Amino acid sequence: MTLTTRSLLGWLAAFAAGAVVGVAGHHWLQRPGTDEHPEPAGEHAADTTVLTLADAAVAQAGITTGAPAPVAAGTEQRLEGRLELDPSASSTVRAPVAGTLHLRAEPLHLGDLLEADTTIAQIVPRLSAIEQLDLQQRRQQAAIEVEAATSAAELAAKNLARIEAVNRGEPNLAEAVVEEATERVRQAELRRTAARQMVATLNGDTTVLAMQTPAAGTIVEIAAHDGESVEAGQPVLHLARFEALLARLPLQPGLDLRAPPGQIRLRLVRTPARDLAATFVMLASASAGTSELPALVYRLSGPATDLRPGDAVSAFLPAPGPGAPAFLLPPTAVFRHLGQAFVFVRTGGSGGNQLFRRVRVEVVDWTTGELRVMFPGLGADEPAHLDVVTTGAVDLLAHELRGQTAEGG
Repeated sequence: MTLTTRSLLGWLAAFAAGAVVGVAGHHWLQRPGTDEHPEPAGEHAADTTVLTLADAAVAQAGITTGAPAPVAAGTEQRLEGRLELDPSASSTVRAPVAGTLHLRAEPLHLGDLLEADTTIAQIVPRLSAIEQLDLQQRRQQAAIEVEAATSAAELAAKNLARIEAVNRGEPNLAEAVVEEATERVRQAELRRTAARQMVATLNGDTTVLAMQTPAAGTIVEIAAHDGESVEAGQPVLHLARFEALLARLPLQPGLDLRAPPGQIRLRLVRTPARDLAATFVMLASASAGTSELPALVYRLSGPATDLRPGDAVSAFLPAPGPGAPAFLLPPTAVFRHLGQAFVFVRTGGSGGNQLFRRVRVEVVDWTTGELRVMFPGLGADEPAHLDVVTTGAVDLLAHELRGQTAEGG
């Protein structure tokens, strides 16, 4: 293999390192050492890798080391995130047909709170022959829906009557059964009412169609304006309920979270004395610069009308290993490789060379300015005596991958 080919492979390896490394504070992979320095030699073990680097290469990369400071692991780990709207609590007013939009006389403004069934606009339809046929079909479908909803409501009412008759005198059915049957009747009646309203709208004067809000909410976007020509289904108004919010909490590289807890507490950054309860919804993703990180999504419990999307929050989750020894490291010391978090440790050196070993860690708390990590597989006091690379860890990983590529060639 020629020197030119080896150099090209080395740069490709460095580029690959940038694709797999995630570092706190968005520290990106720096340019690796030039070909003037010796290629790093490595002993590749199952969990660790030992690198040999010349003193000159270490100095050029600006590598510094230090001992991690022991700290109590605590019983909680902290995540940082932001609040966002709950899509299930949002609604959109759409144009029922194509035509010209005429907003109501009273102006609409962002932030206005509208009740359900509030008339916001009227549409003068423009109906072609095909659209008239479609309108007729929608009338027929609406009539069928009324019949189905009426049947469902009557069946639910009969079922409730039977349950109440069985319970009359000496109740022998659980209260929850009666409540469930009552709720079915209520939902069936709502469905029938909505179907009848749709029939009334479609069978009414088609020269003017009224547009109403499907549910209560705050205006967050006005998507069409007075006198504008709109198409069928085009959004006109977006509503949201600010009392229903989600918290999206990115999982930073190396954070060890084996099972998301069902209930956690949140703390609003602008009012740190206030705690909020939240319930787990799902595992999703969150943008972090040009990359995506896994994220936990929690729904806030109970209404909180003074909260807004974008508010910064801190989440406190149970730590994976309460009482286990933990150590403080700067964010630049920890990097992510092949789905795990690592640090480099300087193990010694002689003859103008220095030795470095890659060691796996678990991040239990990712906060501004410092990390709380654990060293699995090491004794309780052993990490305090390690000489951990605090700056330049990403450069060492680039050297490691570059050496592996050279050996493979």
